[in-house]
Amino acid sequence: MTIAQRLADAGIEVKPLEWEETVTGRYIGTPPVKLGDMAFWIFMRAEGYVRHLNGGGKSVHTTLEAAKSAAQAAYTARIL
Repeated sequence: MTIAQRLADAGIEVKPLEWEETVTGRYIGTPPVKLGDMAFWIFMRAEGYVRHLNGGGKSVHTTLEAAKSAAQAAYTARIL
């Protein structure tokens, strides 16, 4: 059993990112508790909603909700 599974079984969850739309139409998700400069940015591009990945690369999603969900999963994995 992983640590994440043990925490989930104990009822401990990672709080969701708080999302804000910027004046330029970008979306930024930040932890509810300040963790340095940790943030997840989502940009609208011709190919869809783009989230840049740590270490380079990007993930492209057809909807904003899918991009936010992917960012939340990445954040949760990083925290746990």
